[in-house]
Amino acid sequence: MMLRSEEAIAAAFGLDRPVDSLKPVQHTSFKTWRLRTESADFLVKQLWGMDDPAWQPRIADAMTLEADALARGLPIARPVTPVRPAFGYAARINELGTLRVHDWVEWIRAGQQRGFRARS
Repeated sequence: MMLRSEEAIAAAFGLDRPVDSLKPVQHTSFKTWRLRTESADFLVKQLWGMDDPAWQPRIADAMTLEADALARGLPIARPVTPVRPAFGYAARINELGTLRVHDWVEWIRAGQQRGFRARS
């Protein structure tokens, strides 16, 4: 049985049904998890709780820059736009806080080439 957290995140970001519980991913300044759904995997990042910190406008500005980079075709992990954004690519989910979601990106090594690629 899926936990409420996975289902709440999937609903907030318009994702398919979760098929596994959240798996913690190494993080430095933000808690992050891997979310597996029926169609794809995603990186979930907890920005903070329900109340915005004083530096929230800086994150909102960074999301605007990120959207511009994506629109210009730069190879970045695709952020998922929430169904009801709190701001930018962030959603507030009761008991979980302010979160954002990206496509899961795998590190690949092909011969001598190394790099990132989005996993579909």
